[in-house]
Amino acid sequence: MRVVLVGAVAAGLYGATCWVGARWNPYTPAEWIRHAEHRLQGHPKLEWLLGPVLAQARHMAHVGEASGDFQVPPAPFAGAWRAPSPTTLQAEAPRIWLKHEQSRRVVGSLSEAARLAHDGDVVELAPGDHHAEAAVWRGKGVTIEGQGGLARLHADGVAAEGKALLVLGGGRFVLRNLAFIGVRVPDRNGAGVRFEGGELKVEHCLFWGSDSGILTGNEATPTSSLEVKGSEFGYLGNGDGYSHAIYAGRIARLAVTGSYFHHGNIGHLIKSRAQTSLVHHNRLTDEAGGRASYELDFPNGGRVEVWGNVIEQSATTANSAMVSMGEEGGAWQVNTLSLLNNTLVNDAVGGGRFLVVRVPLDVAVVAHNALVGDGVWSTGRDWLVANNARVDVDDLARPDGHDYRIVHEASRYRLEDAGLRPAERWAATQMYVHPLKALQREAPVTLIGAQAGGSTP
Repeated sequence: MRVVLVGAVAAGLYGATCWVGARWNPYTPAEWIRHAEHRLQGHPKLEWLLGPVLAQARHMAHVGEASGDFQVPPAPFAGAWRAPSPTTLQAEAPRIWLKHEQSRRVVGSLSEAARLAHDGDVVELAPGDHHAEAAVWRGKGVTIEGQGGLARLHADGVAAEGKALLVLGGGRFVLRNLAFIGVRVPDRNGAGVRFEGGELKVEHCLFWGSDSGILTGNEATPTSSLEVKGSEFGYLGNGDGYSHAIYAGRIARLAVTGSYFHHGNIGHLIKSRAQTSLVHHNRLTDEAGGRASYELDFPNGGRVEVWGNVIEQSATTANSAMVSMGEEGGAWQVNTLSLLNNTLVNDAVGGGRFLVVRVPLDVAVVAHNALVGDGVWSTGRDWLVANNARVDVDDLARPDGHDYRIVHEASRYRLEDAGLRPAERWAATQMYVHPLKALQREAPVTLIGAQAGGSTP
């Protein structure tokens, strides 16, 4: 009798969560069930009474559990990351050089280079492994780069000011051909790079197995900008939900192009409070074993452009929403959203939310996006919403390898004129090509979605 009663109540609970989710769309059925389970913890009598009901509802909703520890594999040094030659590895010294105007000198450490460098200098690191190197750079404009290959900075328990391998502020900085690996600190907020104001450009860098990848300060820095190109962010986050692959505070501008994000650990792949956030032609695929929360989060609104990205939510996600805007209220006078030519893939069981917006928008354009998998999204009455379509898995090149190009054309997949401005049509003229490239398209675009190409690692 109890089994019948449990089944009936579970069916009613599941039906109610589906109806509420469809009517109001605050959460998916899976999230309602997880929320109810969380609220029951610490109440033994209620757990005894309602636990079987929720378990049955979980089974009916096909809600799985993220199981096991978050495993961080060795950082990749092949493929996109050209490994140094054996002869280079044998050359143990010198390892770091400081270039000032026409002179070039050997220095013993990054901290020594930071102390001696002048504005406009270049710090060169030999390819290969560098251990326990950390430094603080403030008030200078410098370039720090690996020469002839990737210079791999292993934290080995070291962090400048207890924050990051590189702490940068008040200058103009360029980072190139560097890997930041294994940064963990007691406050669980260690980063490869801590950016505290100024201008920072990051090109062809790797951020791996740390609490955070790039972290800006929390204080408002309205003239600061962060630009990331052709870089990889993998296995980042410490599991508390407050550490992310990229976290941009209230800076003027964040721009991310041609980069690859994967395997988050409870935190987001990109979280930006910037006044302007430009996410163009990237691959953000959480993949098997990844358990990121949002793939893209813009909690305070601002001007947001999400163009030509492949965005995939894993089956073990910590949050069903993929792209979120205004979750913590607006902080900027102007709030706009342009979501164009993306491929959004939901692999989470129990449904997902492709897009959630909780702040009033001055302008909103959602067009030419390909949607794969179960999921819903919310759109406003005054938004321009056009030429978005559900794509059958059978019409994709190789979805199990994260190749979501549409190979079987259908009329609903064709690109149509949606009344976009010329500047917005630019979203389809480039594409992400794996690994780590955003390239100009050689042929006119005819299909919706990112249509990103390239091989899969």
